[in-house]
Amino acid sequence: VSLNADDAKFADWADPEKAPAYTWNPIGVNVNKPFIGTFDGQGFYIKGLYTGSNGNAGGRSFIYTVGNDEGAGVVKNLNIKNAYIYGKNNIGSIAGMLRGTIENCSFEGIIAPTNATVGGIAGNVWPTGKIIGCVNKGSVKGANNVGGIAGLLGGGTIETSYNLGTVEAFNANSAAGGIAGTVGGNQKGGTITDCYNLGEVKGVGIIGGLV
Repeated sequence: VSLNADDAKFADWADPEKAPAYTWNPIGVNVNKPFIGTFDGQGFYIKGLYTGSNGNAGGRSFIYTVGNDEGAGVVKNLNIKNAYIYGKNNIGSIAGMLRGTIENCSFEGIIAPTNATVGGIAGNVWPTGKIIGCVNKGSVKGANNVGGIAGLLGGGTIETSYNLGTVEAFNANSAAGGIAGTVGGNQKGGTITDCYNLGEVKGVGIIGGLV
């Protein structure tokens, strides 16, 4: 599925004058109205995803919030390619906020918000959140808490996932990691199992190959 016909030029969409015709409005508009169903992409690709906000809106992603405190909500077998995503914070390709499960998903594109908590797959992973078997091949950049798979892993889990893309945190004393930018935060811990990073991690603060 191609949302914008000129998706091969997605890198040019950083210039507002070259923005594509169609802007995606995320599913699950906020944390109080999350997506709690099952979205099965069946291995297909969504190309040309363009979404963002120059204001205070966070969660600019395919889905704003996946799941609730009971862990309901699943997105699986979905690939997003040639995408450009921007905004303020809590941003990922599949989900801005994750309380449910993302499984067997991939991202290729650019995520370039102006603030923090940015991940190639999900921005902010809550204690009930799970990321399983996912891969990021895109460029992920933000102010702080920037990760190839998840920006902030706040008590959730990341399993059998890997990063091949570039990860960069540009604020002083910021955190960036190939898998997760920060583990814990204001929540308890978080678990990373059987994951690896082959991408470049850049920053001027605390950076790591995995976390």
